[in-house]
Amino acid sequence: TATAAPVAGNDLLGMLPPSDIIAYVDTQRVLTDVIPTIFADQPEVRTKLETDLDRFKKDAGFDPRTLDAVAVGVNLDASRQARGFDFALIARGRFDANAAIEAGFASALKESKGELEKRTRQYEGRTIYVLAHVIRQSKEGGASQEVEREPSGNTMVFVALDSNTVAFGNLKSVQATIDASMGREKVSDELVQLATRTPNAVASFSGNITPKIAGNFLSISHKSDDSIASIKQVYGSFNLSGNDGESLVNIRTETAEQSRQLSSTLNGLKLMARLAGTRESTGERKSLETLINSLNIYAVGNEVQ
Repeated sequence: TATAAPVAGNDLLGMLPPSDIIAYVDTQRVLTDVIPTIFADQPEVRTKLETDLDRFKKDAGFDPRTLDAVAVGVNLDASRQARGFDFALIARGRFDANAAIEAGFASALKESKGELEKRTRQYEGRTIYVLAHVIRQSKEGGASQEVEREPSGNTMVFVALDSNTVAFGNLKSVQATIDASMGREKVSDELVQLATRTPNAVASFSGNITPKIAGNFLSISHKSDDSIASIKQVYGSFNLSGNDGESLVNIRTETAEQSRQLSSTLNGLKLMARLAGTRESTGERKSLETLINSLNIYAVGNEVQ
């Protein structure tokens, strides 16, 4: 088992390719701090989790407890693929990257019952591993011929970026991640700085809200609201404060006036949700009402916090 140095969020996030939204999770803290704290009075939940982790290790040949941190980058350019987005996930931990990939492929091939085969392709001196769909076509005389499908935009691939870091995602994003590791175009420094504003956060994120994304939100909610359309960036984090979880979400607009308007809109939605929650007294409704009441929404400069 390889030994990895402590992972800093900005280090792992800085390895991502150009992205619209990025996120970071300190998986070791989730396992050692968050879960034991949140489920302190529910030992059966912790026991089940340990059982599930052991089962995953047995089935996949990889111990998820050796995973230290993950970073994810999503590109929401809908023109790229029918799916509408590309993504790359970078994982670092106390494992041998190539051995982890081999173990994962062995498990996937076993589950596929012959429908998938491992293929490799080279890109900038790196070996990219592909789970390829192989079609066996019958030929004259009873022989069969294998025809490999070209990886589509949805095909998931893997590559070892270094001895204990693996990148996973669709082919285009993984190739872009390799490019970023070679000093070429990568995620913007501004997004990385926004996603790491809370030191030692368990999880954090940041994103650019393009006019297209804002427009999609408004069409889904069937509303036309200039304050929603004014949102340019979002960022936030989750951390532990004693025995409680603490979530922070900041929304950035272009001007202070826009942030004040957005704050008023969100506080209005909060009031509506609170009034709706008082109509029923179920346990779930009470929990939701408590959550809503705990939200503090206010404008500071060109940000809503």
